[in-house]
Amino acid sequence: MASRSLAEASRANPADAAQLAAVNRSLAVYAARVASARSNNAQGYQAATGYLRQASDQLRGSTQQSQGVPAVTGMLPTLNTLITANTQRVDDAYSASGWAPGSWWQPGCSPCSGSVPFRCGSPAPRAAT
Repeated sequence: MASRSLAEASRANPADAAQLAAVNRSLAVYAARVASARSNNAQGYQAATGYLRQASDQLRGSTQQSQGVPAVTGMLPTLNTLITANTQRVDDAYSASGWAPGSWWQPGCSPCSGSVPFRCGSPAPRAAT
């Protein structure tokens, strides 16, 4: 399910495709390590903790090589980078469009009960008298 969502997200914005593909690959490795940890734990093997440590590194990232396992960037740092980039894209698009960025109300603006987009500087609708 998560792999399908990542694939859909990468098609939605091609600029994110490479990073989302890396997260997708890491997700498969993470799931395999968690499954290995469960299996080893069920059999009472201490190797389970090593698999969990590797899975944690896959999720959060690691900065150093540990016991022959190379350092990894991690899924969460990669996703945080994408969130920051996409937030900036949205902010830039709002700024370029002239629509009210970041809030639904600013002084001098009048939201039309949320049903119709509005631009700042539009005169407020007058109440019927």
